[in-house]
Amino acid sequence: MVVSRQFVEKIILLILSSLFMYYISIKLMEETAGLEMKHDPNDIKKIEQTLNIGTKLSFNLYEKSLLSSIVYPEDISTSLGSIGGHEDIKLRLNKVLFNPLKHNKNKLNVDPLFSPPNGIILYGEPGTGKTMFAKAIAKKLDGIFISCSPSSFENKLYGESSKLIKALFSLANKVNPCVIFIDEIDGILGTRNDFDQSLVNEIKTIFLSEMDGIVERNPNVIFIGATNKLHSIDKAVQRRMRLHIKVPLPDEDSRKKILDLHLSKYNIDLCEILKDTDGFSGSDLFELCKLSGLEAIYENRENITIEDLQSSLKLLSCADA
Repeated sequence: MVVSRQFVEKIILLILSSLFMYYISIKLMEETAGLEMKHDPNDIKKIEQTLNIGTKLSFNLYEKSLLSSIVYPEDISTSLGSIGGHEDIKLRLNKVLFNPLKHNKNKLNVDPLFSPPNGIILYGEPGTGKTMFAKAIAKKLDGIFISCSPSSFENKLYGESSKLIKALFSLANKVNPCVIFIDEIDGILGTRNDFDQSLVNEIKTIFLSEMDGIVERNPNVIFIGATNKLHSIDKAVQRRMRLHIKVPLPDEDSRKKILDLHLSKYNIDLCEILKDTDGFSGSDLFELCKLSGLEAIYENRENITIEDLQSSLKLLSCADA
């Protein structure tokens, strides 16, 4: 059979056009799907060093796209001790999470009655320290912290969101001990209704099935969600994440501990300030201290005084009004 030159040229053009279209589709996926096809090889090396394992880890494309969401134990500055107040929450976490994990360490067969919960919902007013508690849990476990938000799973391409969710849990299983943290979890796992789009329902279904799976995977994978609206979270999610911890606004004793953390070196009598900050969150108290520091700089001083705190308190009160 004689092959003509024209036929060969057509074959070559067909191959070149196919390669060109493949390149274009990859670039389009990078731009529209929000997936970073490339990754820093040092990320994987750092994970292996953190976990101190002898074997090399392999990650698929979707797992690699989530590596940028990882926070390593040495990079977490928040510990339970650095959270002012909320002693009852710390005690509860020790009872139901840290002590059982320590008790069951290296045990092959653990009675389910002695197993800690794999899912925790932290709820309460904004600024009360829910994210800080999630980071402190990861720090206490000396584990990797994977921080996500509902936008982490939004994708224009059909089916990609589900793959990202599956990748989140498979990644967590590979790098345990770790904490998966989703802020504003009600935004992605809110109550299902008949008006939800099929894609939204699919995402919730995948999440529910994966959350069932973490019980069988590894007790060192802790799934934590934070929300201001517990009632808005789907009942099926609440059932899977059994431990619900309310992080309330700090009482007077807790406010004193929070202020002491920020102002301990300035020797300030905080009695009057404590009375005037009723209803303040931990975030509000930090902002108060920060504004006081700026007031001191304006007055060309190195120390913060009670007058600075009172002046800053007036500014915050005016802003709230």
